[in-house]
Amino acid sequence: MKRTVYVISVSGPKFYQVKTHNEGLMARIEMGRQLFQVIHIDHNRLFYESFDVKGELFDSFTLEK
Repeated sequence: MKRTVYVISVSGPKFYQVKTHNEGLMARIEMGRQLFQVIHIDHNRLFYESFDVKGELFDSFTLEK
């Protein structure tokens, strides 16, 4: 089964409340935390990692084609 993965992140100091009617669409929700992403592609695999400003891993996944 093919699925679309959307990633939304913030790296600045301004945050907005998540609308409660959209929560069912999100696998993870974090508010008030600045994150950055590292994406690596190796042949037919995409590796995704999300870190906070301290360098701690927040989330990760691998997509294989």
